[in-house]
Amino acid sequence: LGAVQFELADYQGSEKSYRRELEINPNAADAHSSLAQALRRQRRYEEAIAEFQKQLEINPLDPCNSYLAWTYIPLERWNEAAAAFARAARVDPKSAWAQAQWGRALAMLGNLDEAKARFARALELNSTAQNRIDVAYYMALSGFDLPKARSIAESALADRTKDLCKGQVVNGTPDCVKRLDLLRLSLDTLGFILLQQGQLAKAEPYLVAAHQLKSTSAPAQHLGLLRLKQNKVEEAVRLYVEAERARLPLDLPPNALRRELEKVVSADELNRQVKEMPAVGLRSFLIPGKFTSPKGETLSAYTKVSFRAMVDESGAIDGLTFVSAPGPFTSAAMADSKDFQLEPISWPGQALKTARIIEFGYAPNGNIKAWWTVAK
Repeated sequence: LGAVQFELADYQGSEKSYRRELEINPNAADAHSSLAQALRRQRRYEEAIAEFQKQLEINPLDPCNSYLAWTYIPLERWNEAAAAFARAARVDPKSAWAQAQWGRALAMLGNLDEAKARFARALELNSTAQNRIDVAYYMALSGFDLPKARSIAESALADRTKDLCKGQVVNGTPDCVKRLDLLRLSLDTLGFILLQQGQLAKAEPYLVAAHQLKSTSAPAQHLGLLRLKQNKVEEAVRLYVEAERARLPLDLPPNALRRELEKVVSADELNRQVKEMPAVGLRSFLIPGKFTSPKGETLSAYTKVSFRAMVDESGAIDGLTFVSAPGPFTSAAMADSKDFQLEPISWPGQALKTARIIEFGYAPNGNIKAWWTVAK
């Protein structure tokens, strides 16, 4: 039950279920770790840390070492994060992710030589474009060797651009969607590195394109930081609110955009805007009503329903072709599509064809939420 509630984004309900399980069996397998994840999603980091530590008392080799380390980051407890990532690397010596995050924590502590060794080891373990982007991003978050991070990100972006699915017809398969999401990560990382280097004009097209591809916490935060540096405070606030409403733990501790915004906007005003904004992304829309599949099954959280949206040169939707969807989606989406416009996406030297794949998921409030847009 706790796992199902977690997938439904009902983190308070998931917490209650795991606590009941632990009352019955204090040593239940993975229950402390699962409870910690539910607490972490509620940003109750100290409580999550305590539960991860209980899990490790039961099993010191539990993979939750990585999650424990990651939970220290929003609290900026870098010594403890570095120690936990070191343990995670010992538990799984082939984990490039643990090595890269360990390097990030070491860089924040000023241990630059050791950080350099960890980042290099991460690249030795995994040289894929996705891992190179991860390493470049963690280097940028810690301000470590930004020219090197930029070089890594540029090479990964070049690979990601060549790796897109080809053809005149949009391919809505999970593999093609994943490739586009990795492109978004590459664009966002390179833009963020350029932002860190103070090259605002060069950073802008990459950050805008990444945000258009997928409007989640990190792209919204990074673009918000750029807008704030450009003295576009109102847009920066809007992007901050968008990032907060994503409801995931933010990776810029303790939210760098919030910290900068509070220099020009009151904390009360920021909190008010977060509370009043609808619980959907700014570029998303709702289709009212609860739907069932053709087999009569109620849609579960994160059930993905895709359609291809052909758009004209101005970005207006010209027509929809569904890849997979139960019947009620078709008429509802077609009715809503006339008010939904998608901007053309481009960055230096590249542009995407005028078609998008939009995925829907079942939201706990009974509406269908378009939370993820990608383009090809």
